[in-house]
Amino acid sequence: MMTEFSLDDAGYRRWLTAHPSGWVANVDRGKSSYLKIHVATCRWAASANAPVSPNPLTNDYIKVVSDSFDELWSWAQARGFPAVGRGDAMCGVCGRGTAKPRSSPTLAPMNDETAFFHVMRRLYGEACAVTGPCPEVALDVVAIDLDAGHVVENGLLLRSDIRRLFDAGMLVVEPGGRIKVSPLLVMGDYQRYDGRKLRPRLDGSQPAPEYIQARLRGGYGGA
Repeated sequence: MMTEFSLDDAGYRRWLTAHPSGWVANVDRGKSSYLKIHVATCRWAASANAPVSPNPLTNDYIKVVSDSFDELWSWAQARGFPAVGRGDAMCGVCGRGTAKPRSSPTLAPMNDETAFFHVMRRLYGEACAVTGPCPEVALDVVAIDLDAGHVVENGLLLRSDIRRLFDAGMLVVEPGGRIKVSPLLVMGDYQRYDGRKLRPRLDGSQPAPEYIQARLRGGYGGA
């Protein structure tokens, strides 16, 4: 459930304490087009821009909060904040968190690739969907069906080298989540992933089959 805190620092601080894996939209009271989305534990979510006011956290900036990233993102899209369309709605400091959001098949495509990475990172943890555990700096977010855009059910988190092979059609995900590696790929140890299935996300979900099928129809069926 979304809640708005305006001139209520005490209530907002209580919410931050009770919802450490929640989300905060920072909206400038005097400039309604401004938006920045933070995880609740981000230092900027609790920073005061007007320290001399009675409610420094919720005076100049209204805080709209939710436990669901999907809900907050959909709200921001519906409000038409320019930052959503520009791709800079997410905080640059906390834009890659660790907790797991609820996945929603009705979530509209995200224009912000940072937000898309943020959601996929929370769904997969520090792990590639093909190879397994991997340092975050070596992970890339991928839209399976290029035409569908940044939709949760259309996303994968892949190690950067696996992502390049995926983009080139040398490593393909087939219906059912089975991985197919091109027989032409003889360098490295990539053939060991042939026939394996995608690792499930932390919530047990997998990308939707229709996006996998759409990618295959689009000519990325592998060599």
